[in-house]
Amino acid sequence: MRILEGFKSVISFLTIIPSKNTTIEEMAYYAYLFPIVGAIIGAIGGIIGYVLFQLFPSIIAAILTLFFILLLTGLHHLDGVVDLGDALMFRGNKEERLRILHDKHHGVGGIFALYLVLSLTLATIILMDKKIFPNLIAAECFAKFSVLMLGCFGTPHTQGIGRIFILKVKEKRGKNLIFGIITTIIITYIVINKLLIYVFIFNLFFLIIWLKFLTYNFGCITGDMLGATNEISRSLYLLIIVLGD
Repeated sequence: MRILEGFKSVISFLTIIPSKNTTIEEMAYYAYLFPIVGAIIGAIGGIIGYVLFQLFPSIIAAILTLFFILLLTGLHHLDGVVDLGDALMFRGNKEERLRILHDKHHGVGGIFALYLVLSLTLATIILMDKKIFPNLIAAECFAKFSVLMLGCFGTPHTQGIGRIFILKVKEKRGKNLIFGIITTIIITYIVINKLLIYVFIFNLFFLIIWLKFLTYNFGCITGDMLGATNEISRSLYLLIIVLGD
């Protein structure tokens, strides 16, 4: 029954669905379930999206679908996109960028980053049309897999929720890696009906470059970066599928 409690913890943390009160340590212990919970989020969003595409013009259906997905996940990760955008626009050393990252005030860099990510996601959802259901499942699965991988290999900041998550994920890095990779490949194969190995390889390549980029600019990984990675990975997956279709 512990696995069921794990699902409840991860779902409670990643969505607004009420399941149970949980701590960051308890949730991170079951981080290997991230891709599966991501698939569940994608399935819910995909069902809503499919219905909306039957009822409304593509652009209206896509806007409502994206809004529902963001709402379902509590808008948690958008703040990370804005904060990271502001910090990357700042020209300074790592310590100064981290200070900007944690600043509650938002500037042009953050607004632009949010606009870029949401616009790309929206555009790809529009082009998905009635194929939205399986691709949203795979996209959310890849997004959560990306967060898990960054937790496995990232250097944590000295404080914050992100540090607790990363340290806990690293304790069972082998299990998280194996389970995360296997479940992501299986889920993608089931819902897309073909093994999108090129997408998986691209995702891994992106994560390697992204991790090096963040480490070079900040020297560590924070909770905001994990959240931003979720949003960016979803957008990139949808873009690759659209370009390869």
